[in-house]
Formats: sequence, C-alpha cells, structure tokens
Amino acid sequence: MEDHLYARLDLASGLRILDAGAGSGYVAIHMAGKGLNVQAVDITPLHLEDAQRNIEKRSLQDKVSVRLGDYHDLSDFPDGSFDGVYTMETFVHADDPAKVLRNFHRLLRPGGVLVLNEADLTATPTYCRMYSACHTVRTLSRKVLWAEMLAEVGFIDIDVEDLTDEVLPLWRLFGVIGYIPYRTLQAVGLHGRFTNLMAGVETYLHWGEGRYISVKAVRA
Repeated sequence: MEDHLYARLDLASGLRILDAGAGSGYVAIHMAGKGLNVQAVDITPLHLEDAQRNIEKRSLQDKVSVRLGDYHDLSDFPDGSFDGVYTMETFVHADDPAKVLRNFHRLLRPGGVLVLNEADLTATPTYCRMYSACHTVRTLSRKVLWAEMLAEVGFIDIDVEDLTDEVLPLWRLFGVIGYIPYRTLQAVGLHGRFTNLMAGVETYLHWGEGRYISVKAVRA
C-alpha cells in the first residue's frame, strides 16, 4: 500500500511532504527511501518516540523529521510549506474533517498533491460505538461526497479510487485470527479495552458497510 501511495503522490525526489498522523513512522520511512523529504507529525507522544527510534535505526534523520502536532492546526508551518500531504488511515480520526482539509490546502504549494488512504465507513451504530472507543469522534459516513467536500475547500483534479479488493484479504486475516479472542472478551464485557482487536474484527464482520479508498486531489 505504501508503494501505491507513493505512486499516487507522483512527486520528484527531493520534494518535501507532510505525513499527517505518522504513527511509528514506517510510512514516512518508506517515502524517505524513495527520495522524498518527510515532515512527520503525530498527536501521540509515544508514537513519536517509536518513530524517532525507527528513523535513527535506519539512519534517515536527514530525510525524516518528526514532531508533535495536531493536523487540525499546524499554524507554525507557513502557507505553502509542502509539495505533498498524505494520510494513511488517520483522516478518519478527524474531529472536524473540513477544518483538516482547509489546513492541508493551506499547507500545500500551488500544484501540490493531497492523498488520503482511508477506510470509508457507513456510520452504523456498530461503527459509531467502535470508533468512539477508538477516539474517532465523527466517523465519516460512506454518504460523504468526497469530491464535493474537497472541491469546497479549493482542491481540483479530485480522484477517488476504490481499493477494497486490495485490502480485504488482510482484513479477513485480522477477522479470522481475532474472532475467538474478541468474542471471549465481548462475553465478559472487556472488548472495549482492546480497540485494535475490536476494530479489526468488527470491520471484517461488517465489511459490506464500508470500503477502502485512496483519494487524490491537487491544490489549484
């Protein structure tokens, strides 16, 4: 999936990109290996510690910088700071999706590229409970019109690619491996404490209520 993301960005070596919600830094490391200069931000200090260790282990400190940051407000970065911005399964955690998109638009240079690789989920009661436990306050509904939402902010050349068939085998694996432990925890009311397990199993069990997409757009 990282190679697909890199291809969607379609940026020349040496250009500067923002990894918004970098986690432990593995996607940023992959992009740096392709020659891009990555500014990685994450809202969780423990993630940043992991990311820094992973970057140093690969001697990529000159290609990847990490820092604490909330993608709703990165006001300390000036306008037009980046040639590309991407999220890898983190935009779904936005409290205010429109505000985040406006911020990405501001941060991109004219002609800059935005790519969002995300689960696109129908806001059913099951998913709302699940993602509330995962600190996703406003799970985006499948009814969201991505093109219209991005166009309102000022993006052009918007393309939504459905990658469900590509990721479904992995979600099936998560579902099969995690099913019995999840049901056991559910029976004693402890499943909510294991959010990754819950997300993996419930997403697979209710996959018909969602899809996995890659959204690409360009700043005019």
